This record gives sequence, structure tokens and C-alpha cells, in this order.
Amino acid sequence: MERHHQPRDGRERGRQLKHRLGVSLAEGHLAFVCLRLALGRAEVAAVLRLPLPQNADEETAFLQELAAFLIANRVPAGVAVTLGVPRADFLLRRFETPPVKPASLPELVGFEAERHLPGRREEFLLGWRVDGRTAAGGYAILLGAARTQALERAIALLGRANLAPASIQPESFALAAGVRAAAPEARRALVVDVGSTAIGVDLVEEGRVRFSRVIPIDDVPWRESYASPQAGGGEGSPTDAAAERRHEATLRVGAALVERLNAPLFRETLPDGALPEVLLTGPGAARSRFVGSLQEGLGVPVRAVSLWPLVQWGAPPAELSPYTNALALALQGEGGPRGLELAVERQEALHRAPSMRTTAALAVLLTAVVASHLVSCGLRQQQRLAQLDGEIGVLKTRMGKVEAVNRRLQGQRAQLGYLEKTITGRARQSDLMRELTGLLPDAAYLTEYSFRERTIEITGLAPSASQLLPVLEASPLFSGVEFSAPIVAQGAGLERFRIRLRLESAGG
Repeated sequence: MERHHQPRDGRERGRQLKHRLGVSLAEGHLAFVCLRLALGRAEVAAVLRLPLPQNADEETAFLQELAAFLIANRVPAGVAVTLGVPRADFLLRRFETPPVKPASLPELVGFEAERHLPGRREEFLLGWRVDGRTAAGGYAILLGAARTQALERAIALLGRANLAPASIQPESFALAAGVRAAAPEARRALVVDVGSTAIGVDLVEEGRVRFSRVIPIDDVPWRESYASPQAGGGEGSPTDAAAERRHEATLRVGAALVERLNAPLFRETLPDGALPEVLLTGPGAARSRFVGSLQEGLGVPVRAVSLWPLVQWGAPPAELSPYTNALALALQGEGGPRGLELAVERQEALHRAPSMRTTAALAVLLTAVVASHLVSCGLRQQQRLAQLDGEIGVLKTRMGKVEAVNRRLQGQRAQLGYLEKTITGRARQSDLMRELTGLLPDAAYLTEYSFRERTIEITGLAPSASQLLPVLEASPLFSGVEFSAPIVAQGAGLERFRIRLRLESAGG
């Protein structure tokens, strides 16, 4: 358990402060960052990091410690709580709709969710938003989901502490918005969150996440410093065998990350196939050898960014990395234009159609305004309307000719687009095998592989076949991951599996 408080002074008296609480779930812990929002920059009231309880006795101690934290920092009842969804538990998909009325979007999105989710819809917290219009008049939809099972433990504990989440947001979205505020000049960047067990990679444009994926790592040279703020091992420590091993491990992690980011299949997920500037966050972001290894291998600018200069804090702890995502969630609050709400009640409120009473009142008001305007204009407006009608007739004739040319042009563009998509959308078998090899753990291996009509079917052996589905689902290149045959136990503690998956289009 770690707890750090912001010293109080007499300036708090006589002014009304608004509190906001960000809660991050990672590494088997809940990290809390409490902000005081006033005029000027936000202030960190305190932070707390508690391990998730494993039994009833630990749960009682957990709630007592959390209650003491809230009381000690005068956090009021009903404080706005934003709970984060870890990147590894978050699914992100994009799709386009045909031209439909806005009122029909919730039903249409629900239908599409059934196709994109790797399971029953009741098993997920689902959120979506409109991310623009298409050239054909439809809508570009951003769809996000998280398995309820991954969050229900944290939600239950917060509820018992009277901290029911007012908002549930993906941590990657909150971090992207925070990086946008910390580095506003980076309008398009690849945000790499270097964690202690995995590396998160998000393509961010104007503070909005375009795609997100997770790269697992095994040899983590900064895990000790992440777990304990007092642990040494920084680059300024004395040179010894342990320090040299950490430096070598840092270079190996950097080389592995460079290989994944330079892979052709990953480059195909980028809009133009070129890597933008890389912004590093997380416990491994500030190590100069890691930054230098990435910059040399990728050939693009690489730098570390921090969200902590965005807030005031008199006495921060030595290690801030475990609290970065919680700080991003506290700053993000209820999401806004760059967030993606997953809480059921707030998602329904965001997409609820206006009531008939409000619509009728607006219609009556609009009718009265139009009638008043027509009466005040009189005969002069009638003459002007007649003149405009003549001009409109001429313009309609010209518009008909332009539309005929435009229809022919759109037809030719559609044919050209289909040909380009058919040619460029063909995946190379070697690249697919490389992607599968990178995703599957070392203990698993394949015995059969087939590819037909953008559908891949693999057969192999693994110690735990059920753990392979989340690993494959995390890739934006594959969808519809499912077992195509029952799991069969083999000798030596292995299980035979047969998995079917579909290949997503580039840009996922």
C-alpha cells in the first residue's frame, strides 16, 4: 500500500473546491489520484495504491484503508469517479454505416456490435460515438467494449466504498487526451506506454485514439522500480553486474519493439504506412538507452512525455509511473469529445432520442417565428422571392447537369477503389505467419495452417488453449476469433486446439 498526501495550508479556507477521483486498474492494484479543481491548474490532493483483496479479511482491510484515505483528504461524498479500462481488456473497432437517420443509429450500432464482439453482447460494457460523416452520407462509428468480468470486481469494491463510478473510460483514451495537453505540438503521434508486463501502442491524432494494441514483454528491466518507489537501478547507479544486465535487457526490449513497429503488417495499419513521431510514457519511458535504441531503429523522433507538469503537487512520491493512468482519468473526467463512455447509464443518456414533448414545443416555437417573419416582410419579400425563384430554376437546371457528371464520376471512383482495395488488401502468407508467431506464446506451436477467402484456420498444441483467444483478439488484424473444434487434452500437459479467425482489412 502506498499513500501520498498534498500538504494543506490556509489557502483552502474560504474557497469552494471541486474534487475528482481517477481510478486505474493494473498490475493487480487499484491506483487512486484525487484532484482538487479550482481556478488555475488542478492540484493533486493525494494518491493511493492498494492491492486488490484476495479474501474477505483483505477486503475489509482494503475498504478501511480506502475510507481513511477519503476522510484524511476531505474528499466529499458524491465525488465524481472515473474508472479506467486497462488497454489489455479493451476492444476497439471502427465501421461505417449507410445513410440513415440519427434516431436509427443506436439500433444499427447494436446490430454491428453483435458482429464485432468476440462473444455475447451481454458479456460486455459497450460504448460508441459518431466520429464523422462518410462521403456517401453515412456515419463513421467508433465502437469500444470491455468484458464486464474484467471490471466487476473493481466496480463492486468501489460501490461498497460509496464510490460508484460516474464514468467508465478506456485508459488509452484518457492517456491520449493527457498527452495531447502535455505535448500540443504533436498533432499526430504514436503513443507508446511502456509498462511493466506489456507495451501499449496507440495511434493518436488531435488527442483521439485511431487504433490501440498491446505487445506483451517478458524481460522487463524496470519492473522493480515500478513495484517499489524506493528501488534503485536507475542509470545513475553504480556500474555492476546487475546494472549491466538491466541495460542489456533494456536494449533487448527496445530491439523487439523496433522489430514489431517496423513489421509490414503493422505499417499497413497506419493511414499512410509511415511512422509518425513516437511519444513514450510509463516506467520505462525515461531511460536514455531505451529512447536511443528506438530512435536509431525506427528513424523517427522519439521522446518521453509526462502528464505531471499539468498539475500542481507539493510533495510527489519518487516514482510517479504507477499513478499516470489514474491521473489521466482524473483529468479526463467524464470523457468529453475525446473520451468513449462505457458506463451503461451514461451511454444510454448520451444516445437517448429527444422526447416528443420537447419536439412539439420546438415545432410550435419554430412555426411562430416563421409566421412572424413572413408577416413583417410583406409584399417586398414576395417580389424578392419571385425573383429568387427564377434564379433557383436556372441553378436547378445547371445542378442537374453537374449531378449527372458527378454520378458518372462516383461510379468510376467506386470501380477504381474496388480494384485498389482488391490489389492492396491481399495479405502475404509470410507476414500472416510472422504476426501469428509474434502473438502466440513460446509454449504453444502450430501443426496445421490454412488460409482461404480471408479466413485462417490453425491447429496446434498449447498448455492452455483457452488463453490463446484473448491474445489473438487483441490484434487489430483479426476478428471473429473462435474455436472451430473442441479442445482435446494430449499427453505432457498439452491441449490440442483448432482456431478459426478472419483477416481484418488494413486500418482495422
